[in-house]
Amino acid sequence: MNLNVPLQAIFQYPRIRQLAGHIASSNQLNFDQMKGHMVRLSENGTKNLYCFPGIGGVGYIFYQLSQAVPDWNCYGINFVESPDRIDEYVNHIKRVQPHGPYYFLAYSAGAALAYEVIKRLESGNGQVEQLILFDCKMESGKETYHQQKVTESAEEFVEQFIITQFLKENDIQDPAQAAYLRKEGLKSVLRYFQYYQEMVFEQPIHAEIHRIEADHEKWNDQDLEKMTTQRSFTYRGYGSHQEMLASPFVEQNAEILAGILNKVKSM
Repeated sequence: MNLNVPLQAIFQYPRIRQLAGHIASSNQLNFDQMKGHMVRLSENGTKNLYCFPGIGGVGYIFYQLSQAVPDWNCYGINFVESPDRIDEYVNHIKRVQPHGPYYFLAYSAGAALAYEVIKRLESGNGQVEQLILFDCKMESGKETYHQQKVTESAEEFVEQFIITQFLKENDIQDPAQAAYLRKEGLKSVLRYFQYYQEMVFEQPIHAEIHRIEADHEKWNDQDLEKMTTQRSFTYRGYGSHQEMLASPFVEQNAEILAGILNKVKSM
C-alpha cells in the first residue's frame, strides 16, 4: 500500500507501530487532521494558548512544553502552504475560541506567523492579550540570501534537527523513515523560509510581548518596544536556541512560561 503520510504525522507517531495503530483506530487512511492548520497538544485547561513553530513548521514541536503548563489548552500551529493561510488560521482559532482575549506563543521564525495572525484578529476587533516569544526577533530588513545558500542552510537544519535529533530521541534506525523525513522536511523548511524572508514587520500590535531569550543570546530590546503599543518584557532562558524546547532545558523554560501565564490566570 502506498500512503502519502504528512510530515506532522511522523512527528506525532514516530514509530511505525504507533502510526499503524492510529491508522487502524481511525478506520480510514485520512491524515487531513494531522496535516491541517493546528493540532491540540493538551486539554483540561481553563484558557487556550496558540503556539507557532520555528522554521521546521510542525506544531507538535511544542508537545513537551504543553505538558508542563497543564492549566492551559495548548494548540500547535502547523505551517501550511496556502496564500490564504492567515485568514485560515484565524478561522480555525475562532472555531476553538470565538472571542478573545487570545494568548499566543511563538518560537523563532514563528514570530512572523503569530504577528500576521494578531494583526488580522485586531483588524476585526479581536483582542490578543499576550504574545510570548521563545528567542524571536521582530524586525524587518532581514538579510537576502542566495538560493544555493538557502538550500544548503535548509539541508543542514533538516539533517541536524529533524533527522539526527528527532531520530535519536525516538531511537529510530529505519533508513526509509530517515529518507522520508529528509525529503519532506526539506520541502517544508524551504517553503517556510521563503515566507519568512518576505515577511515585513510594520505596524505595532496591541498585545503585551514577553521574550524568553536563549542562553548566551541577547536581542536588541528596541525591536519589541517598536512592535507593541503595550509593555514588553525580556527573560533569560535556558539552553541554546536549538535546545530551548528539548529536555532538559524545556522544563526550565516551562517554569518561566508558567510564571508569565500564572499572572494571566490570577487577573
